[in-house]
Parts: sequence; structure tokens; C-alpha cells
Amino acid sequence: MSTINTTQVKANNPEALLAFTTLTTNNLLSCALNTCNRLPPLNEFIHDFYNKKNEFPCAVKLFTLIYLLRLKSKLPDNARGGYDTPYRLFLAAVLTSSKYLSETGTGLTSVTLSYFTHHLYTPKDINRMERSFLGLIRYDLWVSANDIQSFMNSYGDLLQIDISQVNIPEQGTIARCLLPNVTTTNTANNVVSIPYPA
Repeated sequence: MSTINTTQVKANNPEALLAFTTLTTNNLLSCALNTCNRLPPLNEFIHDFYNKKNEFPCAVKLFTLIYLLRLKSKLPDNARGGYDTPYRLFLAAVLTSSKYLSETGTGLTSVTLSYFTHHLYTPKDINRMERSFLGLIRYDLWVSANDIQSFMNSYGDLLQIDISQVNIPEQGTIARCLLPNVTTTNTANNVVSIPYPA
């Protein structure tokens, strides 16, 4: 499991992060038009979600984007979805990211996400979304320091996200080999410092 010290991941432009998340989620696959009045526009849905107290650290938002982009790369070109597929994929990516980043059991749950959606989706629905999402990305959950650096090289300037430390248990040596200018301190957690910009 990988963890990010969330105090070291900062979005300097939350509006850009929200817009990019909405665009990424909306462009995953072709979907039927939203004919359901119970769902708000996707950008409002994501905005409302990300403004729930402080439940969504920037690291969860970052990993959500990485997982959504990973999903897009694995979907066939002719993939199609229903009108609420982007909402479902977003929820599944958030839940997966939160769980992946939480080694202490403090990750989000399907019950919490159901509450955050004002019960538009039940916990059972969200559990199914998560299982489907994991199958679609083929359980490819590991996010390496190289994956984060690649994301930052592509989108860091646009999103104005700063990352100064990534904690990768038992992977410090690999991170040093993959990334130039990376140093590892000798702590129990093998903190890997990634200077930004690299």
C-alpha cells in the first residue's frame, strides 16, 4: 500500500482541479444523455462532493484523477455507458482512492458516500460500483512515485498542485531508481521527497 502525506499535497487552484476532474470524468466514455431529474449536473455533483467538510484531502482527489485516467486507458474505444455512468465511476474512483490511501481504517465507506450523495445511491449501489470499477481497471491500484511524477509533468502546471513528499513504504529504493533528484530519508516510513517542479 502507498500513502501520501496529505499535508504535503496542495491544490493552489481548486477551481481548476474541479474543472479538470469534471472534464476527465465526463470524457471517459460515450454515455446516454442525462434524462434523470434527480441528478444534478456533473460539475455540481463533484463540487458538492469535494466541499463536504474536510473529508476529501487533496491526495484523494489526485489519486482519483490518476485512477480515472488509468481507467480511460483500459476501456475499449467502443465503450458505452448509461446516463449516470460518469457519476458512478467518479464515486467508485473516490472510494477506491480513499481506501488505498488509508492504512489506518479511516478511509471513506460506502455508507458515507451514500450520505454525501443525499442517498441518490445506496451503500449497496456504491459497493457494486466499486467492484465494477476495480474489475474495469483490472485491480491495477499501485500508484508509484513515477506515476505521480508523470501525472505532475502532464498536468501539474494546469492544475497548480504542489507535492513535496510522497510516503511509499518498502518502495524507497525503487523510487530512487525511477526518479532523478529523489532522496530518501532514513525513517521508518521511507519518506521519499520529490521536488516540485522536478
